[in-house]
Amino acid sequence: GIPEKVWIIGDGPQRASLESLSHELDLSCTFWGYRTDIPELMNRSKLIILPSRHEGFGLTILEAMACGTPVIGRKTGGIPELITGKNGCLFETEPELHHTIERLLSDTDLWERIRMEGLKTASTWSWKETAKVYTMLYSRLL
Repeated sequence: GIPEKVWIIGDGPQRASLESLSHELDLSCTFWGYRTDIPELMNRSKLIILPSRHEGFGLTILEAMACGTPVIGRKTGGIPELITGKNGCLFETEPELHHTIERLLSDTDLWERIRMEGLKTASTWSWKETAKVYTMLYSRLL
């Protein structure tokens, strides 16, 4: 298993069931709820994971990259528009996610390469790029 602590940040309709499940499985999860100090929490994290099954653009990805924290995201919605494989990792299944977490936590060279590529991505991104991605995503829906 993965001996790390898990932080779940944010609130929503699934919070109570997630808290119950983490208690049942005896997982080390901290539920932070809504926070305004997201960059500080990202800086303290080894990885940021976006397991969403449905995700739009994913500004969280750019924020994590700007903080120098490697990102793992589900291959859905706008996430693959930002995560290329060099600057973060994508997954489709839970076993892939588990493998990716273990690989990044055990391979410090890979973790550092992804961290540096993420910083580069975040530094070159602009609101114009963001608008392009949103336009592309909306056109896919039509």
